[in-house]
Amino acid sequence: MEADGPTFLTVGGVRLECRWIGPGPDEAPTIVFLHEGLGSVSTWRDFPMRLAEATGCGALVYSRAGYGRSEPVELPRPVEFMHHEAKVLDDVLRAASVRRAVLFGHSDGASIALIHAASRPSDIVAGLVLEAPHVFVENVSVDSITRIGDVYRSTDLRERLARHHQHVDVAFGGWKAYGSIRSSARGTSNTFCPPSASPRWSSRVKPTSTARGRRWKRSSAGPADPSTCCASRTAGTRPTCSIQVW
Repeated sequence: MEADGPTFLTVGGVRLECRWIGPGPDEAPTIVFLHEGLGSVSTWRDFPMRLAEATGCGALVYSRAGYGRSEPVELPRPVEFMHHEAKVLDDVLRAASVRRAVLFGHSDGASIALIHAASRPSDIVAGLVLEAPHVFVENVSVDSITRIGDVYRSTDLRERLARHHQHVDVAFGGWKAYGSIRSSARGTSNTFCPPSASPRWSSRVKPTSTARGRRWKRSSAGPADPSTCCASRTAGTRPTCSIQVW
């Protein structure tokens, strides 16, 4: 089951770009890919296809509203943007008729996967694979986003991003503005996880693998399993596998 070119799911009245790869949800589990803050279906390139072939699973890749060829969103995004997207993910899974899923998230997408798993029970989600998830606000992340705003204005970055985003200024503007919201929120709360997530983490979160690169410059060289900050108040709760890559 693989679509030629992008297809679309309508979720909450919004058209979202998606791509199906490999067996359908009635034939095998589905790996659901959640992109980074400036990502989309196309920025994953051939990785979902290769992973689907290696595992025998199907793959569902989609662009959140405001990214890729999905419909644009109104800016600025609210500070609860990731929590909203975690709820949208429920609707995406239903609209795509996914029966058994592994959530594969990168950066913002990994944080959304964490919030989804920690905030709601699910008989669909069987596990998480998280690349560079962030669950708290760091000065280095906010400062990096600010600097990239200058790069967007003074280099060909906008042109390069436009290859992946139909509404490129919405995609970049929402990401950069969200960095400003993160900055303003630092004085009150520095967590992306819902306050009620931690007590329920151990009973809800699935087998989890996390990975981050020590040379990654948009976050600190903290623990390789930042997901544990959501679970720190729940004894004995740790990701199944946590690695660092160089």
